[in-house]
Amino acid sequence: MSLVNSRINWEVFTKPGFQGNNKMSLMNIFGFAMSFVYLGIGIFLIISKEFFYFSSLQQIGLGIILVAYGGVRFYTALKKKRESEMDENDNDE
Repeated sequence: MSLVNSRINWEVFTKPGFQGNNKMSLMNIFGFAMSFVYLGIGIFLIISKEFFYFSSLQQIGLGIILVAYGGVRFYTALKKKRESEMDENDNDE
């Protein structure tokens, strides 16, 4: 079987309920990862000296916005994870 002729059914991986090797779906993992990226960049902008061509006010303002957005994304990812765990427990019974 060659790599050219092999076909992967990507629909399996993109379904909302796809369970990989662990119990978290890929979208949940991506949501947590992106929330940490936004939080990290926001904190970096707040604590670093002038970066690129931003003034210190622009840099701190953008940092605060990114930290807030990262916090909201983390909260929603955590909420979705808890809801999916509760749905799994309801389906098991």
